[in-house]
Amino acid sequence: MARILIVDDHPIFRAGAATALKTGEDFEVIGEVGSALGAYEILRRCQPDLILMDIRLEGDVNGVALAKQVRAEYPDIKIVVLTNYSHEPYIKAMMEARVEGYLLKDTPPSEVVESLRKILDGKSVFSESITHKLVTRYLGISEGAGDHPIEALTDRELELLQHVAKGLSNGEIAAHLHISLKTVQKYLTVIFGKLGVKTRSEAVFRSIQEGVVIVDD
Repeated sequence: MARILIVDDHPIFRAGAATALKTGEDFEVIGEVGSALGAYEILRRCQPDLILMDIRLEGDVNGVALAKQVRAEYPDIKIVVLTNYSHEPYIKAMMEARVEGYLLKDTPPSEVVESLRKILDGKSVFSESITHKLVTRYLGISEGAGDHPIEALTDRELELLQHVAKGLSNGEIAAHLHISLKTVQKYLTVIFGKLGVKTRSEAVFRSIQEGVVIVDD
């Protein structure tokens, strides 16, 4: 029986996913948590065969960072993304983490269950729209990146931009990231240049459009 860990910031969705998986006799849900911290508490006690995770999680660590950490520390655990986010930067980041599957939450539960079975059997499974984006990227077809691709931002720049989107001042960002105010200002100058924008609000709007910054509902 395959051991499954569910990591998602919505309790109702976690419960629904667990119920769907428990209907099959080949899955054992060993945990349902909303954060990377909760996931690691379970990982230290009992390693799952597969982690089913969202990109948006509770706390400061999102699903992309969690996937990369798990892949580095637990290379044998299969990772499957189940999310509403289908933007290219997220797909690219998860591909870099070498996830075995990337499914969207509009996928019928029965298809999710069958996809997990295939992945546990050694296959990779991606939603049709995700596959399309991967193919177009492979073929070098740009999907609106223009002259200022948001993918050019580093992980640190994206982290800082996330704090800007939350409404934090430069001083608050400096304190949170343990860097100087001058360093924050330098980061913002670089970010504006990469995105081809002139203001914080323009940078946030662009990043939200592209899905690389997550704002609270």
